[in-house]
Amino acid sequence: KDGLKTLNGWGADMLCVTCNTAHHFIDGFRGEIEKPIVHIIDETILKSQQVCPNGAWLTATLGTMRTGLYQRHAESSGYTFRIPDPDMQVEIHDVTDMVKAGQHKEAGEKFRGIVERLWAIEKLPIVGACTEIPIAYANTGLDPQMGISSLEALADGGVACGLPRDKALKYAAQTLKGTAELVMKTGQHPGALKDAVCSPGGSTIEGVRALEEH
Repeated sequence: KDGLKTLNGWGADMLCVTCNTAHHFIDGFRGEIEKPIVHIIDETILKSQQVCPNGAWLTATLGTMRTGLYQRHAESSGYTFRIPDPDMQVEIHDVTDMVKAGQHKEAGEKFRGIVERLWAIEKLPIVGACTEIPIAYANTGLDPQMGISSLEALADGGVACGLPRDKALKYAAQTLKGTAELVMKTGQHPGALKDAVCSPGGSTIEGVRALEEH
């Protein structure tokens, strides 16, 4: 919240947060922020409604799934997400870790197997409700039209608020670049990098703990 208020003070015209799970906190103070927030959850649901009004499969990290963010916002919008079973949710979370580690081809192969199992139940579009999942989907070799990217949806929301599309995509993608480069450079697991930035008794670890509780 303090960070977004600081950006307000610096003269930002709109605010975008690319982390899906962070919106668990944003929903609690959204009304306190003066400038409009392009809400990645709402924009992804809007995109999903446009692509397939009958529903879609929701794939995300365990943190995002446990918060119920997408489920709540979808319900209020009259939209329905199909939810993978708990074991498959763990596999999907592993895919996001593989993408963060730069293992895009391997992540695509693993995710393809997951998607094919979901489609054996019902063939609906796959919503990548984590910004790493669209990268995995792009490496599956499956129909691009059946994948819905939260990152692309966020960029669409930025365009709707007046941001040029090339800048909207660039700004959204740039937020992922730093983490990915750090993983590639150090060779460390994303979990180890998370631990490295969590100071004892600090706000970062408190945020992580709150997310893991969900």
